[in-house]
Amino acid sequence: MQSKRVSSKSHWRIFVCTLVAVIVSTFAWFVRTPHAFWFMILWVGLATGSFVGLLSGSAWQLYNRKRWPQTSGCFIVASFFAAGIMAAVAVALLAPALNNEELLRQQFRSLTASDISAIDIDIKGRHLHETEGARLISMFISAARAATLFYPSHEGSIAEFSFTMHFKNGTSVSCEGDVPERHADDVTLKCPGALAGRVLIPSGRKWLDETQA
Repeated sequence: MQSKRVSSKSHWRIFVCTLVAVIVSTFAWFVRTPHAFWFMILWVGLATGSFVGLLSGSAWQLYNRKRWPQTSGCFIVASFFAAGIMAAVAVALLAPALNNEELLRQQFRSLTASDISAIDIDIKGRHLHETEGARLISMFISAARAATLFYPSHEGSIAEFSFTMHFKNGTSVSCEGDVPERHADDVTLKCPGALAGRVLIPSGRKWLDETQA
């Protein structure tokens, strides 16, 4: 059957499998990355679920040769092409980013004084280096225990700064920070591995002001 003559009634098995797979996939991603941006989770769930649903639905549809004359090969091929591209983007780019954002959130919330050897802050042309045991490091760790993921939406910045955290195991993480105009008491950090999300440190503005005192 040609794609322009596709009958929804004849292809209901494909549609049902796709719908079920999308729902299951989306739910699984919400469970796996509960703090990430809901829209990105829906996108990943739709992309991965559509491809899996097409696989099972097409197999069910074509299992019986009597259904072949009423089945559109062009429709199936075109659907696999579109779903395949979406699934590839989701698996290669979006899914790892969602996982990384969850890991970043947990990393900041679980920081302890024994983890950090030093921090570097650059703001307004001034460089500040704080080493282990410094009061500003303790302040940051305390504020970071309530860290959450934040997705700015057309929101400007009151202040911007660069932040590098050095760990005792020899690794470090460098982030671009700012104070969102609608969250003036907080600071957000855009760190490597995150796609659209930032780590928001509630009441972090007080800590940032102390770095300039």
